[in-house]
Amino acid sequence: MNALRHGFATAGRDVALAAQHQNLGVVEATHELLDEIDVERVKLLQKIEQALQQSSFLAPEAVGKNVRRLAALERYSASGFLQLKRHAGKLK
Repeated sequence: MNALRHGFATAGRDVALAAQHQNLGVVEATHELLDEIDVERVKLLQKIEQALQQSSFLAPEAVGKNVRRLAALERYSASGFLQLKRHAGKLK
């Protein structure tokens, strides 16, 4: 899975981020993206909790789907933190 599948990297978003980079800088734009990822992570954790509380036979499928998406967000978040680290090294 990649960022495009999760709505964090689309053509329109790239253009918007390019404009933000001019105004806010790369670090601030990356920080905003990481904040969005955190919000999405909380939503997914709530969905997982709701699915676990349900006693329906569809709950395992819903949990599995959301856990896979959560894992993808974790990888994308790690990529964002790495980008922050790289830019912080350049600012020194």
